Formats: sequence, C-alpha cells, structure tokens
Amino acid sequence: MPDRSMSRPGIEAWRAYQLRATFLSTPGALPLEPRGWWESVLGEPPERVESNRKVGRHLEEGPFLGGLLTVSVVANRIDWVLGAVTDAERGLEDIPALGSYPAVRDAFLERIFRWLPSAPACHRVAFGGQLFLPVTDREEGYRLLGAYLPFAPNPEGSSDLRYQINRPRESRAQPGLPINRLQTWCLASFRLHVVPAGETLQLPKLPKRFSISLEPDVSTDAEFHEPLPADRVHDLVAELAGLATELAAEGDRP
Repeated sequence: MPDRSMSRPGIEAWRAYQLRATFLSTPGALPLEPRGWWESVLGEPPERVESNRKVGRHLEEGPFLGGLLTVSVVANRIDWVLGAVTDAERGLEDIPALGSYPAVRDAFLERIFRWLPSAPACHRVAFGGQLFLPVTDREEGYRLLGAYLPFAPNPEGSSDLRYQINRPRESRAQPGLPINRLQTWCLASFRLHVVPAGETLQLPKLPKRFSISLEPDVSTDAEFHEPLPADRVHDLVAELAGLATELAAEGDRP
C-alpha cells in the first residue's frame, strides 16, 4: 500500500528540467528544412541553425525562459524541446531547473500552440520531459515516493529504485484513440561544485542534493497511422500535457 503518512506537495513545488512536444508527420507532409517555424514561435531568428541533408536532419535553437529551446526535424519526427542550461564557469549552485513546472509548462505550450497552424499533418503526438521535486535527504525522498507510488519503499533500507509503468487511457479529445501514460520515477541525487574559472582545485566533498525525479512520456497510440484531424491536435496536445501534470500531482494511479 502507498505510504500516506506524507502528503504530496502542491504541483507548483515540482521543478521543470526539460519539456518536450513531439509530432510524427504523415508521409510526404514534412519539409526537410522548415522555413519560418522558429520566427512564428519566437518572433526572431534562431541563434543557431544546423542542417544535414545526407542524414535528413535539421535543427534550430535559441534562448527561451532562461533555458535553451530547440526544434529538430529527423525524418518524419519533429521535436520541440526546452531544457535547462548551466553556467560551467560557476558550476552547479543548485539542482538545475527552468522554474516551477506549471509556469514553465504554460509558457512552453503557448509557443507550441503558436506553431500548430504551420505544423504538417501528423498521425502521432507526445508530451514529456523531466521534472524534479526537491527533498531534504534520501530518507525523506523514499518516504515521499510512497505517496506517489502504489507501494511504500523502505526509507532506511532502499536505494537505486527505478519504477516505470504505462497506464493507457482513452482520449477525451479524440474518442477511441488510446493514450499511453508512460511514467518513470526514481530518487535522483546531485553533488554540487563551484569551480573558479581557469583554476584546478582539489574540491572538498560537498553534500548531495536529493530530488524525486519524474519522467512523464504521454503519447497517442503508435498503431494509429491515419492523419489526426487538424482541428483536434491543439486539444490533444493540451490533453497530453494535462495527463503529464496529473502524474506529477497524483502519482501512479489507473
């Protein structure tokens, strides 16, 4: 049975390290070098563009929300990814994150929704990422995991736990379409260092920081190969993001 002795914190306590929106286009619907996508989303040119026709790959990226936003096209797959960045000269002063998950999610989705009118027809969409919930130490982390999982790890005698499961549901935005709710849980640890630029030091052993890690990967059915109705894609993306948020708020439940 789950450990309900610890209450789950509010969804705003979760920190977003990375968010991703994925679209699989139907054959022949995707240009190799999409023009204007980045500008339609950010209102300015990308900071970096990389294109390789031989391998069928195109990438554009630039800063957004204090992190790095990337759109990549490989074959028929389009990924919009927003990830946290760190300053290598200052080192890691805290667990890297873009900010509170709900605020980052909403800002990210707002840009994705701007792009959708330019998106090619697609037969599959997904929303995922990596979220962190900071905890004081390993024991607190395992106790709190018991409030999210259908079992309670022993906080004194547990280590290296990794729990993954898919709990499919039927879509509300597109009735009859199955949605995969893949979720991966673990307790992550970080050791923080501050290294002055240009110096080589024998660093002291600094305390670890601990965090519950959740990697939601919510996607429409891989066996559905027909084009998704264009007027439903917006609602489907919103539904997938809502299901990812539900996992962070309520944990693993059917």
